[in-house]
Amino acid sequence: MGNRLRRKLLWTLFYIGLTVLAAAASATTLVRLSFDDLVEKATAVTRARCVDSISVWRNGEIWTDTEFEVLEVSKGTSAGVLRISLPGGRVDHVQSHVDGVPVFRAGEEVYLFLWRGRGPGTYVLGWTQGTRILVLTV
Repeated sequence: MGNRLRRKLLWTLFYIGLTVLAAAASATTLVRLSFDDLVEKATAVTRARCVDSISVWRNGEIWTDTEFEVLEVSKGTSAGVLRISLPGGRVDHVQSHVDGVPVFRAGEEVYLFLWRGRGPGTYVLGWTQGTRILVLTV
């Protein structure tokens, strides 16, 4: 195999590899939201107290399930207890960190800008953008 043919083969394999990586990558990009955008796009805005958080393995990834006691509803409707699942967390000795995902602590009071899509579940709009920490009570 000549040097020119070898170089052509390596470049072809390199481009195939890049194509496979691009197809396999699943990244999330969040658009920067102003406070007015958060209020407008949220289906509910609540003041809530974090009761507990637990991280679990789900479909090969670590997710953190957090339970909130709803103290006040400023927009929309919300049940008295709210459960939110967000990617990332710590299970045993394995930790997963996802940029832009808020971390909640028991006793913490927050305003949550929530969004409910067509499927089941409630989501924090814009992740950390949709979270305003008020006070940490211990």
